[in-house]
Amino acid sequence: MVKRLLTLVFGLSLALAQPAFATPQGDAQLIANKLVTSPDFKAKLHEMGVKACADKLSSMLAARSVKIKDRDKLVSLLADCVPDALYDRLQTGAAARLAQNWKREDLALLADYLQNPPPDAARGSSDTSATNGIKLEDLPQEILALQGDDRFRAKLALTNAAVTIIFLATQEIPKLENDLTGPQIADLLAVNGVFSFANPIVRKNVIRDLRAGNP
Repeated sequence: MVKRLLTLVFGLSLALAQPAFATPQGDAQLIANKLVTSPDFKAKLHEMGVKACADKLSSMLAARSVKIKDRDKLVSLLADCVPDALYDRLQTGAAARLAQNWKREDLALLADYLQNPPPDAARGSSDTSATNGIKLEDLPQEILALQGDDRFRAKLALTNAAVTIIFLATQEIPKLENDLTGPQIADLLAVNGVFSFANPIVRKNVIRDLRAGNP
């Protein structure tokens, strides 16, 4: 009895020590997380979010006859207007879409590629050796050959995943609420050279009303 119990415990410990097989949902979440949180991709999403904030602020102020004079400077002042929750929503939405629409093997291929990038991908260089010296009439056959190459397929999948996230971003970012308070907007209006007003009196009145909490 004791021997059988020890055998069972030993068998369970071995089973628990084995790495768990990845699921399509797990691979999809890994892909979404890796892409959305990558510095370059996050910078692009942030740029899109700030632009949306500037557009909404411009539309709101137009009713007070206030126009943007220096958009680049305004964008720099709105650097913190994109909430962290946006990136969380994009990760969740992209993971769900990838898990629903992609084949299991494609998810596994890209997840492995992102976790274990080949040397050329890690350096960020472009490897074109596979297509060097190809004649135009041979291109269809070469493309078919490349389709059987895992690295080539992973790069195509990476592009498709990025497009999926950008598409979701174009849907989510316009939903961003303008969380700036009246006093915060007044502070923006008080920065010289960012906005133009019909005259100094209008500028003074608009800033005064916003500081008082009046829309």
